[in-house]
Amino acid sequence: MDNYGISAAGCVILNEKREVLLLRQTYDGCKWSLPGGRIDTGEAAWEAAARESSEEIGLTVDQLQLSGMYYLPHRHAYYYVFIAGSWSGIPVPDGDEIDRYGFFALDKLPGPITNFNIERIQDALEYTGHARLRDQNNTRRQLINGKL
Repeated sequence: MDNYGISAAGCVILNEKREVLLLRQTYDGCKWSLPGGRIDTGEAAWEAAARESSEEIGLTVDQLQLSGMYYLPHRHAYYYVFIAGSWSGIPVPDGDEIDRYGFFALDKLPGPITNFNIERIQDALEYTGHARLRDQNNTRRQLINGKL
């Protein structure tokens, strides 16, 4: 599926220990990632982040704050990351795109995971009310604990 020009949104969901929820994808090398995906036509980025959290892991997220906006020049698109002020539900992987989940401390993230995701998680954990704006150049793309 061609992703050129298609923006996406993700959500940082934290538990009471400030560990971040990560999902293991069943495709593209089974990488760990934030809940998220494409923004549908006519959909706002925050709506996409909430919808993807519900579809992929069965959680309802509320009080979303934009923690980062990332330009993806290799795709000519943007990736928006929101931090959930609150969430409810019991995490259940959808079994299609996602097969596992877990809450992880920043210093104990699972692999494989891209440095893009690590940067987005770090930005969200450092969020002070102002979103980070970053250019995530494709030449910096790499996996941590895995191969690209």
